[in-house]
Amino acid sequence: MDVLRTEGVKIIGFIDDSHSANGTFHDLHVSSPEEVKSDEETAVIVASFRHANNIVKNAKEKGMKNVMVFTISKLGKVELEELV
Repeated sequence: MDVLRTEGVKIIGFIDDSHSANGTFHDLHVSSPEEVKSDEETAVIVASFRHANNIVKNAKEKGMKNVMVFTISKLGKVELEELV
């Protein structure tokens, strides 16, 4: 989270489709995908390295817009990549 914030990303909450995820994480609300209202000004950032492609696919199927994947290169460069 600190890396995203230093890159100027304002984090407003988290999305998790796990049944065990609810409540808060780092003092921010955790929502189910069904609760999320995605618009053109909000980005959904996937921060899972192992399951990113599946998460992106599911997010887009649920109508979420601006779905991006958070990556860190071997040289430590932070990037937000949009998967299509």
